Amino acid sequence: MLEQLLPFEIDSWLFFIGSLLVVALSTIVLYVILFYLLRSLFRSFEDDIALVTLNVSTYPALAVFLLVALKITFGNLKLGEIEVVDGIEQLLIASLIIVVSYWLIQLLTKVVIYYLKEYTLQTEVMWDDVLLPLVEAVAPVIIITIGGGLVLKSFGVDLTGIWVTLGGATFIIGFAVKDILANFFSGIVLLIDTPFQFGDVLRLEDGSLGMLKKIGVRVTQLYMFNSHCDIYIPNSILQGQNITNLSRPTSYYYYSTSIEIPAELDITRAKITMSEIILAHPDTLGDIDHKLEFIDQ
Repeated sequence: MLEQLLPFEIDSWLFFIGSLLVVALSTIVLYVILFYLLRSLFRSFEDDIALVTLNVSTYPALAVFLLVALKITFGNLKLGEIEVVDGIEQLLIASLIIVVSYWLIQLLTKVVIYYLKEYTLQTEVMWDDVLLPLVEAVAPVIIITIGGGLVLKSFGVDLTGIWVTLGGATFIIGFAVKDILANFFSGIVLLIDTPFQFGDVLRLEDGSLGMLKKIGVRVTQLYMFNSHCDIYIPNSILQGQNITNLSRPTSYYYYSTSIEIPAELDITRAKITMSEIILAHPDTLGDIDHKLEFIDQ
């Protein structure tokens, strides 16, 4: 019996060793392509996003290629009719999941988020202050959680009970904080599909006028002209209102207010004083020499 199995074992091991040599040679070729050919090519591009993506992806791509090739190689290794590499295959699959999770996190934080922040500086979108930091904090946690679950599953751990428990807990928590979640998702909608930007003058349904100061995850901050104070409106309520943006399509909008002056005061002097106060404000236009003079006063 041993004499019948021995030739098969020798052929299997020879094929295995030959496959390892092919994997090693292919990995070296891929290394040269990534580190030399593609790097030289991407450096000639005007935009550096390709080069940044390559720098982030080089080692993870090599690791993924090597792990996949080794898994295929060990999967074809058999002695007789018995597979002897189940444990190694599980370890390779788990390593592959970890590397891919790490790769996704690096691409998200060092490429996607970075260039979205640059994009927001050139446009009117308001992702950079609220939404992008939120995605940057939450997305890696989600990727790690999913990756960890897949790693445990690759070792044969039954996760059905865990997922059911998490689903039930998520439902209960979501029902308990439904108002907070409603404001949260309304805030995301306002940030992504924004009908206004910071500094716009808005007229609410009750006729009051306010200037948009900040859209938060839960509430929106407005400065109200009538009461001269800031108010905070829940995003779900703000999204459900019919709001008129008085700054669009033109930003030439002014607000008039009445100032009562006692009759015994000098009206001319009061006008001059108010003009000086307005001119001294940093957000008003005027002769720079006079502005500096009034600011010092």
